Amino acid sequence: MPRVRCGLPNGRDYLARIGPRLDVQVGFDPRFHQPVGRPNIPDDRRGALIDTGASTSCIDEDLAERLGLPSHERDSLRGVVGEPYDSRRFTAHLYLPDFAHVYHWAFSGLPLQDRLRDCQLLIGRDLLVFYRLEYDGPTGTVHLESVG
Repeated sequence: MPRVRCGLPNGRDYLARIGPRLDVQVGFDPRFHQPVGRPNIPDDRRGALIDTGASTSCIDEDLAERLGLPSHERDSLRGVVGEPYDSRRFTAHLYLPDFAHVYHWAFSGLPLQDRLRDCQLLIGRDLLVFYRLEYDGPTGTVHLESVG
């Protein structure tokens, strides 16, 4: 099973401030309906923050709109400070190049760019259930492993 390093090379202090990241590609290909292969989405790799405290994976609203992602239902989300946020849900294809996995996923739209440094995507527990996460604080390394 693939195992990918998601920690940062700058050590534990940097990891504690920034958090673990995973390179992903995101977009929407309405013709892609296969369980394997790769959808026709932008090649831009984006660093997605791995957030075990988030129950739902999220995308920056401005990015979702720039990519033309389909939007549907609304959610009311609460962040760590508890303020409610009226969020739109966006459908996207999420490609994880290091694993060659594609997910057809619904993301909650949030103003991530306003709140997180250089982060436009957040991988929450809804996606992490498909992986094993190893967080080694003393060394500043994080590994994500596919389990199925």
